[in-house]
Amino acid sequence: MQTKRREWMIGVIVCSLLVALPGSLLAAQAPEGEGAGGPAKPVKPAPPKDPVAVLKAIPASATAFVAVRNIAEVDYDVADVLAKLELPLDQLGFPGLITILKEQVGIEEGLEVNSGAAVVLLDCTEVKTLDDVDKRAVILVPTDKPEALVKALGGGEKEGDAYKLTLGSEPAIATEKDGFLVIASAEATDAIKEVVQVKEGIDKAMAPDRLKAYGDADIFAWASMRRISKELRAEPIKTLKGMMMAGSPEAKPEEVDASLAEINKFLDELKEVSLSLTLDARIGLKGTFWYQAMPDSDIAKRLAAVKPGDGSLLVGLPDEPMIAAAGWLNTMREEDVRKTVDQFLKPEILGGDVDEEQIKTVKDSLVKLATSFEQAAVSVTGLPSESEDGLIGLTAVAKVANSQQTQAEIRKLFTTVKDTLVKTALNNGSLTEEESKTVTEAIQLKENAEKLTGAAVDHFVVDLAKIPDVEEEQLEQIKSVIGQEGIVIRIASIGERNVAITFGGGARRFAQVVEMVQKNQAPLAERKAIKMVANRLPGTKRIGEGYLSVDRLLATVMDVFAKTGQMMPFPLNMRETAPLSVMASQIDPTTAEVNVLVPIELAQSTAEMVKPMMMMFMGGMGEPGATMPEEEEETEETAPPNTPGVR
Repeated sequence: MQTKRREWMIGVIVCSLLVALPGSLLAAQAPEGEGAGGPAKPVKPAPPKDPVAVLKAIPASATAFVAVRNIAEVDYDVADVLAKLELPLDQLGFPGLITILKEQVGIEEGLEVNSGAAVVLLDCTEVKTLDDVDKRAVILVPTDKPEALVKALGGGEKEGDAYKLTLGSEPAIATEKDGFLVIASAEATDAIKEVVQVKEGIDKAMAPDRLKAYGDADIFAWASMRRISKELRAEPIKTLKGMMMAGSPEAKPEEVDASLAEINKFLDELKEVSLSLTLDARIGLKGTFWYQAMPDSDIAKRLAAVKPGDGSLLVGLPDEPMIAAAGWLNTMREEDVRKTVDQFLKPEILGGDVDEEQIKTVKDSLVKLATSFEQAAVSVTGLPSESEDGLIGLTAVAKVANSQQTQAEIRKLFTTVKDTLVKTALNNGSLTEEESKTVTEAIQLKENAEKLTGAAVDHFVVDLAKIPDVEEEQLEQIKSVIGQEGIVIRIASIGERNVAITFGGGARRFAQVVEMVQKNQAPLAERKAIKMVANRLPGTKRIGEGYLSVDRLLATVMDVFAKTGQMMPFPLNMRETAPLSVMASQIDPTTAEVNVLVPIELAQSTAEMVKPMMMMFMGGMGEPGATMPEEEEETEETAPPNTPGVR
């Protein structure tokens, strides 16, 4: 019975996706009179009579739901984005989602597309096992002709108050309520009754800002963590424990239990969570994860301790063509960092030849450095290909409690790590005495190696010429990418509260970073690429922000290939565009959200880049439905000489 129930649940979810998501395209059929010049521009549907109708049908006591806010609008957004990207999907033989829906589900009528649809998990505070979850799950499908929709889903005439269906090879039942077909497992009659009899919908239980978020989204998921029983939550935790033990046989049971306890604690402290996806031809695809913690929880205390700002967190990062950049406020606590460091630097991972006292010193330094800063920013940027300072620039800037102490701790960490690695290699025979001396000479920390803009700069140097087995030709290729001065990482304390680290660009670039830190400037935030997405992401109460420029990444890859004299297997020509973006914000002292944006400009640039390859593929394949050349040759060789129609 357990297997059957899970199969039914899979069938329910699959059917709900087929009905709610692809079915949305029933509203986007091209209007009559479409010319040969291409598909007509999608027509935006009229507003629904009740924008929150599906929320009103979900009981206020529900544990969770996943809803398509409006099927017709989702369809419009998908069609509008595809039209903007101008991808030749029809030439590739893609039949369209309408055709897929009709072939797979067979819905000809009965689906009301100008409304929402949802998969709902009812109140699970008393549910003890996963086997009973399917008895609390229902699907809400909007319908203007219930009988026709039931027939399309394999049902028959109504028997009493309900229809009988077969979904996923398992029996199901359905009934009508306020313009929705409510579908559930045949064993979930109580769930059906609960939905039908409910007087107050989930719209009355959701916070006002969640209702607004729902109104802006295409797909919206919400869950109340307080309505999931501890017994129910324990089952997937047990499964996770088994997976962790199987994946890491060397892990001790108490370590796994400690990790699971942290997960349980995190879940205990959450009050509500939501996830939304919004597709728009003007902004792109935006995903938002939102959570609210219990007022007295550790999560809430950490959030309350953070003092988010309204300005950019990219302070000190140079104004250069960005590959990736991020800035964030520190929310890490010493005990959490120590647990993580202990987990990664365990004796069984490091091996028995490592000096325990030295590892303890390394751990202490890592903990101090990870918890000493208040705010940090890092960037990876592309440098001019004609420069001798390399193709890639790395920058890290941190605001700390005491810059001199932080720089001293970095020096201590470098020295300890270097000594530990060399000593361990000697003990296990990986290095001879002579080789260890060579490595020691090649890798050095030169304190106060230069003075730039009033800052005493340390150099972390790796002399590649002294590294064994590095040939002259290889050395030149490496330097053409990283710069002629080789591997030189500059580190300096700036004033009383800041530390800066750079690689690439030489002394001149480091001096620019020092000047920006001293002036508390964030010129990278003013670059065109970041400004393109600025109004699509929260501008206040930032905890963290990050950007990835795919166009600059591809351009840098091509520059590296050109500098090293290698051939690209295929071109990666993408025009300058907006970056993939992430923004974490504090809504209030107990609430935070994370927004991820794939901008429409990035999608367009990607489509432009892949179109030539798609056209080449289609050129080799012929028209949709055409026979592949290999098949034609085989047909010609094996067909009888006088067969009509064969050349």
